[in-house]
Amino acid sequence: MKGLSLRFEYVFSAVLLVALSLGLGGCNGKVSTIGGGDGGGGGDGGVTGDGAPTGPDASGPDGGTPPTDATVGDSVVTTDTGACTTGTTCNGACVDTTSDPANCGGCSVLCTGGTVCSQSKCAATCAAGLTDCGGACVDLASTAGHCGACATACAGNEQCTSSVCGCPAGESVCSSTCVDEQTDPSNCGACGKACSANQVCSAGTCQTSCSGGLTNCSNACVDEKTDDNNCGACGTACTGGATCSAGACTCPSGGTYCGGACVDTASSPGNCGGCGKACGAGQTCTGGTCACPSGTTTCNGACVDEQADNGNCGGCGTRCATGTTCQAGACKCFNDGQLCDNVCTNTQSDATNCGACGKTCATGQVCSSGVCTTSCATGQTNCTGDCTDLQTDPSNCGTCNLVCGTGANCIAGACACGGGLATCNNLCSDTSTDPNNCGACGNRCGRGSSCMSGSCVMGCSTGETACTGMGGMQNCVDLQTSAANCGACGTACPAGGTCTNGACACPAGDTECMGGGGGGFGGGGGSVCDDLQTSTRNCGTCGNACTAGQVCNSGTCSAGCSEGLALCPAAGGGPGGGAGAGTCVDLTSDKTNCGLCGTVCGADEVCTSSVCTCASGYMNCSGSCVDITTNAKNCGACGTSCESGQTCVASKCQ
Repeated sequence: MKGLSLRFEYVFSAVLLVALSLGLGGCNGKVSTIGGGDGGGGGDGGVTGDGAPTGPDASGPDGGTPPTDATVGDSVVTTDTGACTTGTTCNGACVDTTSDPANCGGCSVLCTGGTVCSQSKCAATCAAGLTDCGGACVDLASTAGHCGACATACAGNEQCTSSVCGCPAGESVCSSTCVDEQTDPSNCGACGKACSANQVCSAGTCQTSCSGGLTNCSNACVDEKTDDNNCGACGTACTGGATCSAGACTCPSGGTYCGGACVDTASSPGNCGGCGKACGAGQTCTGGTCACPSGTTTCNGACVDEQADNGNCGGCGTRCATGTTCQAGACKCFNDGQLCDNVCTNTQSDATNCGACGKTCATGQVCSSGVCTTSCATGQTNCTGDCTDLQTDPSNCGTCNLVCGTGANCIAGACACGGGLATCNNLCSDTSTDPNNCGACGNRCGRGSSCMSGSCVMGCSTGETACTGMGGMQNCVDLQTSAANCGACGTACPAGGTCTNGACACPAGDTECMGGGGGGFGGGGGSVCDDLQTSTRNCGTCGNACTAGQVCNSGTCSAGCSEGLALCPAAGGGPGGGAGAGTCVDLTSDKTNCGLCGTVCGADEVCTSSVCTCASGYMNCSGSCVDITTNAKNCGACGTSCESGQTCVASKCQ
């Protein structure tokens, strides 16, 4: 969300500058010289920031301060006649379409979904040698709007050379603007010394005409062979560290003038070996040649890992079919699954694909070890046509269709909690701190009290606040982490959101959608956290719902999934949101479809490489993921329980 804010500020700044140039800079739309004071522009006369008079007798034809270029980010707004000399004019602003996230590669081409604009293309990250500044990938060594660091803009018409702002050679600062006192009619020979309306400035002296082979460019006598602002012709400016030599913009030794900037074609990824020769995604420029990192191969101009790339699996152009992924250079299903009708399934127990795809067991039969039979193998039970082990299956624990609650595992045919937690109504509970199960399941603490060391005590413990919950009962909660009371009592996070340091946030990769149409955090109000790449109710953008029968594939409603993704059927997800709507998922990382559709990881577990494992910072203790740095039942190590009245802090009982 921070990245979205930066992008908004970037676009807003550029638009604001255009508004200023059109409405506040005088009757011809000029922008006043930066630092010029209240009277620095306009045709009514006044005084510039250094005390020099302005008006009909002070400078240009309208009496205003001489035009300058102002920069915001990478957007350069010309301020003389509105001409865009260093970029592309988009909606009245002069922008750099190679890096502007609001005009990436062309006007109004907006980079969305957390992407950045790198070398005229929306990408996940910036190309080598470029830095992400609010969504714009820029070269901090030469970008005037980000000189040396993001948002460090050069003043006036200063240039950025080697990450340092400064005036071009032969120019000096007058009223915070770089000027050539030899040619500037407003500062002819010295700052503030202005020529009259019918005079020109030649060699630092006000005269009636130019002499000595000089050319009149806007009342300034210049040498088009050497003038950086009028190189070869009036108005042709050399930028990005280039200087004018023999009427052409040239760069210092080792540099090449490309697109208004001096670059090293031996290392520039956007100009590798020559101007405009951009390297492909992931490539770097070395010695003027684009190359891929070790372990990757160039396929269609991009660097790919043929061992894991679903579009180039084992070789360029070899695409994995829908439902499979590229593993060690081969397209296949995870966890020894088999692809049947674009879905990876376990043919050893699937009654509709028993032993092979499409082989459906007859009514009354079950699939056991890949064979249709009237009974399951020893140790397995027929649950709706699937043979399962009731001793370990959390969806059929002890008996068919008995689902263990969140955090509970099926151990020896009973829903049980590991890590010293108690099983209360099929949920795992720490009876030493749970106010609804304090000391024992079902023992609820009264209003205004909290559960400490298994006993209900009046008042809340340090760091907790009493908030009124369901039924008017007050519960002690941590406003820094409670999703139902985030930052303040009653401030609920959106469905799927988490509370961190008192602020709601969606999981990485998700976006908050308010009732299908956007909104802000803090009120709940039906807002949800959705992955805009897979959510059928918010596909690509909030509120864009796919029609019946469609799936959301990489942010676009379509009839099927792209390579590397599997279409998982309805399995209890929310309407239009998760797997329950029929969603394209990545079986390598989807917590509700880990390795195979319908394989759900338990509480505090994550799906990594198609296997459910404990999240970072947690340890598997008797089947439950616990934080051994704070868990009083497993303090410092699994099974190490703190004594009554003690708490676990930094893995030590105290």
